[in-house]
Amino acid sequence: MGPQPVGSPVPAGPNPLQVAPGGDTATPSMSMLQPSTAPLDQPQLTQQQQQQQQQQQQQQQQGAEGYVSAPLKVLPCPNAALSLRAFAEGKRRDLLANFRELTVPEPFKGTRILDSAWALVLAHNQPFAYEVRPRLLFSLSQHGPSMAAFHRLCDNKGATFVLVRAGEFLFGGYAASSWNANATRFGTSRCFLFSLNHDCRVPYQPSNPEASCCLWASPEAFSFGGADLSFKENFGQCTSNLEFSYGLGLPPAEARLFLAGAPRFVPDEVEVWSAEPADR
Repeated sequence: MGPQPVGSPVPAGPNPLQVAPGGDTATPSMSMLQPSTAPLDQPQLTQQQQQQQQQQQQQQQQGAEGYVSAPLKVLPCPNAALSLRAFAEGKRRDLLANFRELTVPEPFKGTRILDSAWALVLAHNQPFAYEVRPRLLFSLSQHGPSMAAFHRLCDNKGATFVLVRAGEFLFGGYAASSWNANATRFGTSRCFLFSLNHDCRVPYQPSNPEASCCLWASPEAFSFGGADLSFKENFGQCTSNLEFSYGLGLPPAEARLFLAGAPRFVPDEVEVWSAEPADR
């Protein structure tokens, strides 16, 4: 076992899910492979041949992650100091200075959400001074939309990354404490949310410390901060509304759209990965 997260746990309290919601930049490409270009002198194809060619090109676009990838549109982070990529570069330099080499060149291997570049960025955003070797615990595509399966596979497993894909939006959170189903507030301020579309970490920054929480979970749901990012009804009713427990100082209209593009969403994919320290 690696070092355990530190920080002052938030005291238990009522169910926070009942709280009422109040220039593109350059980015790593999400395409792992590019479709080949047809020769200029290619003869005219029949409709069936064209369909077959389109299917082949789609298969060529599938990356190692197993999904048809598309370029990720990244907007500037509202606070440059919270850039995921900047934090990851600093962590990479620190790891190389301390250990001289990195031992996990392909973190999140097999993910259906991240490309290889963003996988490295996210792996280097965990808050401890060691390298992690993420291990897949749960995904919608493998285990189905089941909250019971989530708790069976993810509870008491230590720190985790929760990755979410909802349409064109890629986001999630880092839970610094083990998940449980105790229907009470828990966790530490080392937890954070993130948006790949904004290249941004969203820190624990409660607007009302007495009513906020880092994490919350019951047999039927789990959440980061209650209203900030929650998953309920076997992933059929998910919501995101920042600036309750996690925030950047966004106005209400932006806070409701920042992660998922809408205050309510149904995810296309959810993956939960353990954040285990890499063996050296």
